[in-house]
Amino acid sequence: MKWALLFSLSFGARPERAPDRWFGLDKWKHFAACAVVQSVGYGFARGGNGHSASLRIGAAATAAVGLSREVHDGLRKGEFSRKDLVWDALGGGAAALALHAVR
Repeated sequence: MKWALLFSLSFGARPERAPDRWFGLDKWKHFAACAVVQSVGYGFARGGNGHSASLRIGAAATAAVGLSREVHDGLRKGEFSRKDLVWDALGGGAAALALHAVR
């Protein structure tokens, strides 16, 4: 009886998560989303601030969105990913570089 109970409980275990890889569709989504956040944050800030201040405000918005999303994933799903944060930073950085170049 005890073995049957243990056997039946093992089917209720959490399924294994897919490994957190450096490349994949999810990472490109992080890159693109944070590039958009950087650009929109810069655009909103540009109305009343200088160029470099707007870049910093966009970067702060990007960091806040990326980090809060990973904290949410960590608390709700147990899937905090430093690799996602790297892709968030790369996306925000690429957008900031482009915005700086078109000044």
